[in-house]
Amino acid sequence: MRTIAVALFTVFYTSIYSQSIPGFIRYDTINPVLRSNGYFTMNASREEVNRLLQSGAIQFAKALSANNYLCLSNGNVESNNRLQINYMHNNLWKLAPGFINQNVDANILSVRVQDVQAFKHYLDLHGISYTIENMHAASKVIYIRFLQPDAGLNALLNCDEVSFIGHAKNQASEESSNSFQDISINGVNVVHNIYPELNGENFTLSVKENSIDNTDIDLKGRVQESELANETTSQHANQMATIIAGGGNTMPNTKGVVWKSHVASSSFDNLLPDDNAVLQGQGISVQNHSYGVTIENIYGAEARAYDVSMNEDPAILHVFSAGNSGAEVSTTGIYAGIPGYANLTGNMKMAKNILVVGATGKDNTIDARNSGGPAYDGRIKPELVAYGPEGTSDAAAMVSGISALIQHAYQNTYKVRPPAALVKAILIASADDIGKEGIDYISGYGAVNADRAVRLVKAQTLISDTIKQNSAKQFSITVPADIHTLRLAVVWNDPAAEAGDAAALINDLDSKITFGGKQWLPWILHHYPHIDSLALPASRKEDHLNNIEYITIDDPQAGIYTLDIAAPTLTNAAQEVHIAYWLDTANVFRWTYPTAIDATEAGSDIYFRWNTSYTGTAAIEVNIDNTGFTEIAGSVNLADRFYTWTAPEGLHTATARIKIGGIYFTSDEFTIAPSMPLKVGFNCTDNVMLNWNAIPNAEQYQLWKLGEQYLEPVTLTTDTAYIFEKQLTPSLYYAVAPVIQGKTALHGLTYRYDEQGVNCYYSTFSALLTEANVSQLSLELSTTYNIANVTFQKEQDGVYMALNEVSAINGTVYEYTDATLQRGTNHYRVQIQLNDGTSIYTEVAEIYYSDDQTFTVYPNPVDALKQEVVLLTDGDDLAIEFYDANGKVSKREIVYGSFFRFPVTDLRQGLYFYRIFRHAKPVASGRLVVK
Repeated sequence: MRTIAVALFTVFYTSIYSQSIPGFIRYDTINPVLRSNGYFTMNASREEVNRLLQSGAIQFAKALSANNYLCLSNGNVESNNRLQINYMHNNLWKLAPGFINQNVDANILSVRVQDVQAFKHYLDLHGISYTIENMHAASKVIYIRFLQPDAGLNALLNCDEVSFIGHAKNQASEESSNSFQDISINGVNVVHNIYPELNGENFTLSVKENSIDNTDIDLKGRVQESELANETTSQHANQMATIIAGGGNTMPNTKGVVWKSHVASSSFDNLLPDDNAVLQGQGISVQNHSYGVTIENIYGAEARAYDVSMNEDPAILHVFSAGNSGAEVSTTGIYAGIPGYANLTGNMKMAKNILVVGATGKDNTIDARNSGGPAYDGRIKPELVAYGPEGTSDAAAMVSGISALIQHAYQNTYKVRPPAALVKAILIASADDIGKEGIDYISGYGAVNADRAVRLVKAQTLISDTIKQNSAKQFSITVPADIHTLRLAVVWNDPAAEAGDAAALINDLDSKITFGGKQWLPWILHHYPHIDSLALPASRKEDHLNNIEYITIDDPQAGIYTLDIAAPTLTNAAQEVHIAYWLDTANVFRWTYPTAIDATEAGSDIYFRWNTSYTGTAAIEVNIDNTGFTEIAGSVNLADRFYTWTAPEGLHTATARIKIGGIYFTSDEFTIAPSMPLKVGFNCTDNVMLNWNAIPNAEQYQLWKLGEQYLEPVTLTTDTAYIFEKQLTPSLYYAVAPVIQGKTALHGLTYRYDEQGVNCYYSTFSALLTEANVSQLSLELSTTYNIANVTFQKEQDGVYMALNEVSAINGTVYEYTDATLQRGTNHYRVQIQLNDGTSIYTEVAEIYYSDDQTFTVYPNPVDALKQEVVLLTDGDDLAIEFYDANGKVSKREIVYGSFFRFPVTDLRQGLYFYRIFRHAKPVASGRLVVK
């Protein structure tokens, strides 16, 4: 397998060397001799290359194949038969694959340099005009734009400071539309139920894309300002932030994973890693990246930068979406042209130390849109999957939140925050197998299980240690009796490879478990570039590609097992390694949804969920309102881990149970309730009335208001209305939930009362001129509470007179017809009189009434800068002309409709005469004063 990869890489380099590119300066020597410094290739082992790097003899080494390296000499390397040093005959090796087929002129280039200041000095010395768009100093990756592209590119090719040239992708795109999340699918609800203290309080997560809108009530008071944010807000950014940290204020399913955490924005206009010092200053422990670019199968400058960044600060975990390009086929790399594989969206996702996440559906199936692995060099990508209703963006946000949940659990247990590599190990060791059996290039190591991950941390089945060069460590793992499966993950933050390396792994650790004369090696996948090989099931073998080694043992005997980890090849003196393992107990069943805190919706599909080590089938029964258990499914496959049931209408309590081998396993009692809409009875100057419909079986109703950050209880009442004074209760947002058997059920949508179109005791009042030339008045009351009567009124000579009084208030809609229209404007209102004698008036409704012989021009005088002139009439083929004092026509308008409005900003201040024409004959005249 490795030989094939080398051969393909050789073909790639040969094809580049053979091309003559206009504008490129070839790097040739007529008589090749050893230079004091410069780039050269040599055949050597990784151990020999590491020795040269550590001694300082070479500054840089890029793997062209397993035993062939391109290096930059410091002048201390001599050619010999063992190293077989050959200096390069041109510099086209610096170009990323596919580079020559792209338009250089319009693009920003992504460049890896050895020394930033020396590189700038080189460009200045050669008179090259450029701008640096972005830079990641730690990895020495620069985004650069040249004013003279060809000259700039030639300079890069001939500069010994430059070792990689690619095209920077500056058009990142969000990788899902917006949707609501379900935190039960990955077991987050179980954590919330059992460990309510694990909520992300005092944690901050970063969302790298467009900016989060801080007016979102689900994130109220918890959007942290950031110098890294851009100016553009997006609903997608808010969706990601809500999955991570939503407070459940809008509705129950907007509650996020770490719902008390803070979130901060970082712009994905810069695809390079953010400055770790800035992230540290903001307290960031996880950064979510739910975006992608084009499919790129290369370890590029961005991938290197993220690996450097995570070694620079091992505590910050970067979580990326795999992409939603599963139907697309890669056109570059050794996996080009193979459908269904190697279509991750962006070379940054080729980094080793990050976490790449794919998406599942509610039924635990893999989303067909998922971009899949392998990585460009055969490594396993994505590493994990999680629920993503609209794609991998949602799934990445879910895993970002769960990662912070693990950090919180670890901090509570160990009093410090865990390294990112240990968080990855915990997630992988506790994951559920999903899709086809075993690991694969679509689901990686499995589906994230937050419940098991937190329990793993609580059980402290974790090891962190350091392994030195050419040494090995042994660790003891105690396996008790009755264990169904042992799952173990070994993870380390690998040093960054060089941009363009044929294979990314630098520090190759070797793991194995032994017990009783038996040996278990890690699971690996076949990475030969053919669709049949990539689809083969995993096998056990030494892993020389991944910096994650995953070992499982089914039905292990009780005893002390030995984990051996060897470090034959290290670029540094020692490598920190992190181990997590999970022990699946045999014959265990655990309900995961609904739990006691899960409020379900009446009439909706409820997904009963569980984790179990039992196999086979079983029956599920439900007990509603303590009336006894009734079977709803007779033969459910336990391996499915879910069963869908449609909840009954109405308000109820319920429990579910399942029978396995004569043993019943019963769920927590949960509630079923309709979502309750909240209505506004009135919104007056001083007070507000909220009301709602009564629900059968409800003992009480819990009213909530939005506080500083979350919904807070206002009152527990048996009434279906609540009146409060605005001054005493300034919150604008409210929701209501029914209470049954002392349990608060599902709360409805949270409403902002001043945006519901309700005024003081009425919703609408309107006046409409009918074809019969009468005025149709319509009033809709928002409540009948405390109303004695309503009176329709009309203005006459500046005084409102009663038209009709309604004293029998037994509905909310009232109408009255006025046939006594006056020429011009007719004003109407309604007087609403309360039982205590207080009168409330609606807004005034106007009807403009005229005929073809009546013409009204107003306002007069008119403020030309603030007002428009209105011509009120009834007729066709009309025009109006304005004349100045000398009789000259200053303005002319063709009149359309009976209510014609037009500006007069073109008329100077003064007195004007106007004439109105019908069919070019004058029919009316008057004066207009313009201010």
